Amino acid sequence: MARAVLGILTTYPDGSSVRGPRWPQWRTFSEIIRAGREHGVLVYVFSPGGVDWRRRQVLGWRVSAQGPRQWHARWFPMPDVVYNRVPTRTAEGKPSVRECLRRLRRELDGRVFNPHYLNKAMLSRALGRDPELAGHLPATIPLRDGARLRQFVEEHGRVYLKAVGGSLGNGTMEISPGARGRWRLRYNPSFGRTRTAYLPSWDALWDAVTRLVRGRPYLAQQAIRLAKVNGRPFDLRLLVQKEPSGQWRFTGGAARVAGPGQITTHVPRGGRRMPMDEALVTAFGDGAARILSARAAALAERAARAMEASLGRDFMEMSLDLGIDDRQRLWIFELNSKPLRFDERDIQRRWVENLIQYVTAVAEESRPLKTRSAAARPRLEVPEPRILERPQAAVGLAHMHPAPLIDDLAAAGI
Repeated sequence: MARAVLGILTTYPDGSSVRGPRWPQWRTFSEIIRAGREHGVLVYVFSPGGVDWRRRQVLGWRVSAQGPRQWHARWFPMPDVVYNRVPTRTAEGKPSVRECLRRLRRELDGRVFNPHYLNKAMLSRALGRDPELAGHLPATIPLRDGARLRQFVEEHGRVYLKAVGGSLGNGTMEISPGARGRWRLRYNPSFGRTRTAYLPSWDALWDAVTRLVRGRPYLAQQAIRLAKVNGRPFDLRLLVQKEPSGQWRFTGGAARVAGPGQITTHVPRGGRRMPMDEALVTAFGDGAARILSARAAALAERAARAMEASLGRDFMEMSLDLGIDDRQRLWIFELNSKPLRFDERDIQRRWVENLIQYVTAVAEESRPLKTRSAAARPRLEVPEPRILERPQAAVGLAHMHPAPLIDDLAAAGI
């Protein structure tokens, strides 16, 4: 059986093509490459500027077996499967990146997984169509005018304002009524801890909100009274992935406990990690914790199926931010198509192993449909370029001759 080839597509945050490894994302890439090596899958990292469409070759990066920080650049065959890890929405919106993704989908019969970022508006639309899932979504409206927002706050008592394409809690606001007619506004800046202000009137509050929003699309969302651990609210971060059969399955989850005075649970804002089972047992007791864990896993799988079906695109993993209120009701806050790495080693290990298994199955299934399989590609009688010892020397490699193809790489143990 021909060796499966996985290409990890990435760029720098501004969308420019990479010229060498840059941490911390490349730590995850090195884990995937090592797992691929153990299971007979060729894995490399590449950027749009490294694809030679005419020769069907890709200038990519691969970590050495000697250590996670030793990377080498060389030419590789076109991948069977592409794993989209473009790191920012800005980068993914660049014309060169969009064109590369579009062409890869066409060349690979759609085998470009996690094809784009998700946002909060997609979540509301996709899951809102499913009556079962809709009951797990907090009430949400687009932020358009002050009068409608005030009515929404009066209906729910406490409301979050969230950027449609936001992440890590950046720009999140919390609005609630204060004493003596004042309004409390809490805000997460891009850096630092939550800031709090008390405004004397609704007009003053709305003026502050519009200045903070700066014309960007925002949603207003009902605030949920989350269950607490040692007096602090927590939520869950769950990971679901596709099995080789194509079915969504729960991989694992962890709890994030909010830091003192914070409106989100993100660790960079003072939150702390906790095993999911420990948090659930502490908050609800042994029996309820087991039931809640099973319910959360099933809900995450269903949410991933619904999102994928709604968008009509193929994904192979999603992470889900889920809250549980003090009445044990589950609430879905977010779905992410490009999960950040898990600090929990057992979850991270299963994540990488499951990814490689799924890629292997997809590649094997695709081979009879390919017009030119790996085994049928012509051998190129050209000398192999010297493996680069310094990543910086990769600049300008696009003008070199292609290296031997996949059979040579396998024989060399690469």
